[in-house]
Amino acid sequence: MRHPFHLRHLMASTALFGVSLAAWSTASIALAAAAPAPATETADVQEVVVTGSRIPRAGFDTLQPAQTVSSETIADRGFTNVADSLNELSAFGTPGSNNTGQQSGANVGQQFVNLYGLGAQRTLTLVNGRRFVSSSAATVPGPFGGAPAGQEVDLNDIPAGLVDHVEVLTVGGAPTYGADAIAGTVNIILKDNYQGVTLETQYGVSNKGDGSSYAARLLAGGNFADDRGNVTVSVEYTKQDGLSYADRKKVLPYDTFVPSAACTAAGYGRCLIENATVPSLSPNGIPVLTGGLPQYGDGIKNAAGQTVAFAKDGTLQPYNFGVLNDGPVFAKGGDGYDLSSASSFIAPLNRTLLDGFAHYDLTPHVRLYGEAYYAHNEGRQLAAQPTYQSTFFPTYGSGPVELSINNAFLTPQAKAILQANGVTKTFFLQRANTDLAPPTATNLINVYRLVTGVKGDVTIFDRKINWDGSFNYGRSEATITGFDINNANFYNAVNAVKDPATGNIVCSVTLTPPAATPYGQPASVTGCVPLNLFGSGAPSAAARNFVVARTSTRSRI
Repeated sequence: MRHPFHLRHLMASTALFGVSLAAWSTASIALAAAAPAPATETADVQEVVVTGSRIPRAGFDTLQPAQTVSSETIADRGFTNVADSLNELSAFGTPGSNNTGQQSGANVGQQFVNLYGLGAQRTLTLVNGRRFVSSSAATVPGPFGGAPAGQEVDLNDIPAGLVDHVEVLTVGGAPTYGADAIAGTVNIILKDNYQGVTLETQYGVSNKGDGSSYAARLLAGGNFADDRGNVTVSVEYTKQDGLSYADRKKVLPYDTFVPSAACTAAGYGRCLIENATVPSLSPNGIPVLTGGLPQYGDGIKNAAGQTVAFAKDGTLQPYNFGVLNDGPVFAKGGDGYDLSSASSFIAPLNRTLLDGFAHYDLTPHVRLYGEAYYAHNEGRQLAAQPTYQSTFFPTYGSGPVELSINNAFLTPQAKAILQANGVTKTFFLQRANTDLAPPTATNLINVYRLVTGVKGDVTIFDRKINWDGSFNYGRSEATITGFDINNANFYNAVNAVKDPATGNIVCSVTLTPPAATPYGQPASVTGCVPLNLFGSGAPSAAARNFVVARTSTRSRI
């Protein structure tokens, strides 16, 4: 069911324009003609329809009215985030980042909105008509998700229980605010004059009994000084449990659309590949002769002419490529790497919001006001694609790794098959490293914002002019932590040999330290632990600790 919304003309949306001088315009009031009533009777007025009035106008008109989402709609639908209500409007495209679907470690759990699909960086978000501090990580978005560089506002920072209504202006924002409002402007109006106390709790769960969400919020406010002033405070906590494709694998396998000659011949640009796999990659590892694709003649074959790949026990066994399509990346079914294990539905998210508002009327025409915000958000990447030793993804991991035929971890059976294929010195290994660096990331963000100002109105020559002057300070601090492969350690560790003195498997650099690694860095000799890549789960815990590095990126806006 489509989320209901109300329409409001731009003339009533003056909060979208922070500091403005808006003149009142005079228009006529249309009165419905009625038969004259008897002089002795009086008629009660039931309704007055105003078609125009002395409404403060923006400096220009728009061809489209503003869309408004009310607080009642947010509460009735049980939304815990303003972004969820906006994304149900037809004007909004796929979010630049949200806590559902494929996530980027740089923006995991964040909620940006994308008006008209023109990009989250082209959709300006205001709070009470003023700019809000961005918490978009200052990093280049990755190939598998992430928001584009810009000043996007994370709507996790806005408490849903404090929202009075949301106005969406789709035309006219750019002349006032610049390039980040090309798509339009979202103005979130908060309850800054609340009286009373409201305590709410909320719980949700999927029909499978997982993906639970929790929310608790307290809203309190009251007037003082004979109603000339008001103080409103809000505390809100929400928690969303994660949900990955692995939890729904039988319901929704990994499907994708790819271009192919068959599609082009049929008049289509892309065709659906159901149960899609990557045939050239396996968590167990696929040996190839020259670093090419095993499904196109570069694979290793057994005596029966079947292409083989490593099994978990390190032996080479027949490999099923599935149904190959015209493109080299995906196949249907088979033993290739299944990307569903690297995809998530919902990212785990915890957030705590503290907000306070106050105002005091110095005179009937002058008001002092202040706003304070604090938001603590912690999003976690539940699943993501691992590092690869791959011909396809050398930019995002590494290319196929070159290994010696005398690698100490090779089983006699595997070595014999490799030699039967003409391998005398080295071969290459294509692999999805699902058992090395954990493909997860945690995004911890703290947002602070203070606003203080004075506003009012003055009448000059029978015209009322509104004025507003404010100071707006915001700061966003983000820490992104994750794991990655230390390439220098990796290439030392995979070159495993037997120590002639002890018979133990050790790193070659332990016996004969080279001058430098393939990356030109000093060789890591001390503490090197040999790494076994022949079979998923083959690397030891000590080897993983040696080649995997914990990463941390900090940014401040």
